[in-house]
Amino acid sequence: MEQVVRIRPGTPADLPAVLALIRELAIYERAPHAVVTTVESMTRDGFGPGRVFEFVVAEAETTRELLGLALYFPAYSTWKGRMLY
Repeated sequence: MEQVVRIRPGTPADLPAVLALIRELAIYERAPHAVVTTVESMTRDGFGPGRVFEFVVAEAETTRELLGLALYFPAYSTWKGRMLY
């Protein structure tokens, strides 16, 4: 049986699992000490006034397990003007 994956906007309720995925990536990259963000800071920065990032998650449709994420944020280049990363 194939697993159906759903892509949807991230919510504050996703942040603990998102942070776990971020920490897993940091361990893989041999830099677990580099992750200093918290669920609280991500809640503030992603859902508070003046939000500075947004994200989408990939979720298993049947189990609702978070399988991945894509985080993006606006930026401004002195050479190119408005950008999005």
